[in-house]
Formats: sequence, structure tokens, C-alpha cells
Amino acid sequence: MVEIALAQGSEVSLCKTCCSARGLSQELLIEGCEIGTLDDLAHWTLIADKVLTF
Repeated sequence: MVEIALAQGSEVSLCKTCCSARGLSQELLIEGCEIGTLDDLAHWTLIADKVLTF
């Protein structure tokens, strides 16, 4: 599902705290995904037309 979303031009960001807790780094993510901060999340939520969480 993430690869489909990326192919359609969506931005995909993961929680930095959650990634750190699970030992995930940027190098382990699917190309096109990024690790974001809470400040990033607040900004994206404010400017987004739609927000998906799961």
C-alpha cells in the first residue's frame, strides 16, 4: 500500500520516536519514505487536504 501511495505522488513519513524504538533508520525504509518529527507532523496536518493514519 505504501508503494502505491508513493507512486501516486503521496508523501509518506514515519514517526521518529516509533522508528527509534524499533531500531529503524532512514536506510531501512522504502525509497521515498522519510522519518519525520512532531513539528513536521503538525505542519503537514495543518496544510493537508487529507490525512491518513494507520
